[in-house]
Amino acid sequence: MAKQLEDTGVAAYNGAAPELFARQILDVAASIAQVEARHAALMRDFLGEPITDAAFDKPLDEPHVGERIKPYIVG
Repeated sequence: MAKQLEDTGVAAYNGAAPELFARQILDVAASIAQVEARHAALMRDFLGEPITDAAFDKPLDEPHVGERIKPYIVG
């Protein structure tokens, strides 16, 4: 579950980046995405998997992020 959520977090930040027009907000989002990517790599390493799927992470748009996290939301 942690791997799925961390991978989704990275993809969500990457997917949202084109929508961020204020430089200050984009800078903050990029710094958070870097930390999420480290978390995702750590989870993959714990599982004995490659720390990344490819050289570049694939961005996800809002509907696809929602699909991925829906099983973890109650209420």
